[in-house]
Amino acid sequence: MSTRKEMIQGGLWYQEAVATQGAFETGVNLTGFAGQGTRYVVASNTVITTTVSSTGDSITLPVGDQGDWIQLVNYSANAVKVYPPVGWKVHNGSVNASYSLTANKTAIFTQTTDPFTIGSGTNEYFAALSA
Repeated sequence: MSTRKEMIQGGLWYQEAVATQGAFETGVNLTGFAGQGTRYVVASNTVITTTVSSTGDSITLPVGDQGDWIQLVNYSANAVKVYPPVGWKVHNGSVNASYSLTANKTAIFTQTTDPFTIGSGTNEYFAALSA
């Protein structure tokens, strides 16, 4: 992906370059958000910094368009449960099952299905986990 500077030098307006890279939310505190639908991803680039291991802190991916991606960075000391939207699955898991994003890992979730296509089957996110 190009940097904002490269996009602007290529002729895009600043706002277009920012929109191309997606929004950022940093310093996300998931303390007290346990279970599907208790806290939703609101930016395509999200950095989680605080969790409490005993509560199963979690975040839920949004419904978007086919090809949309969400990058989650877990800088907290504990694993985070990443849930799909209700009725969906993540990385060929069970419907509504969480995906574990361990501490100090990054995952990119790409929406692989079009939720607006009738008869498309179960909607899904693919997950690519950092090393």
